[in-house]
Amino acid sequence: MLKYPEKFLEIRTDCINLPPFSALCAGYDSNHWRAKPFADHLFNWLPFAALSQENQLAFGGSNFVEMLQLAAAHIYNTKKTTSRGEIGELIFHLACILHFGTSPVLCKLVLKTSSNDTVKGFDGVHILPKGDDFEIWLGESKFYSNPLRGIQDAVKSVKEHLLPAFLDMEKAMILGHG
Repeated sequence: MLKYPEKFLEIRTDCINLPPFSALCAGYDSNHWRAKPFADHLFNWLPFAALSQENQLAFGGSNFVEMLQLAAAHIYNTKKTTSRGEIGELIFHLACILHFGTSPVLCKLVLKTSSNDTVKGFDGVHILPKGDDFEIWLGESKFYSNPLRGIQDAVKSVKEHLLPAFLDMEKAMILGHG
């Protein structure tokens, strides 16, 4: 059984209107945004978002450095960091698990074959138990300094990802790696 890091982000806004949304924040300490503790929290999540389930279950004291290096290699190794989405995918992954009770089926960071690959399609695939049934959460993340632009681009991506041909391709990829 996996033991995830504790919650760090706080829900600042929870809106149930359509479309529903939640806003999470790292908070402040002495009037300073908690950037360093947030970065540390994200670092703790690397193995849970960027390693296969088999590697996550094998993660331990004897292979800690090796597994952490393997997980970090799935993020990116480029100077073009302002246009990359891996940080948003990592935040999406941990938020779904810690704040909404989902279980990951697949985090796309695991599928990268090179640290400079970009993740295509939905950024995450999670399930949420609902009694004897479940919901499938297909997620798109954006990590923008302009929240309005991030929301607009996320909505555009989701609309494109919901086209039947795209969904068929996505299902085939998930079934092949799940």
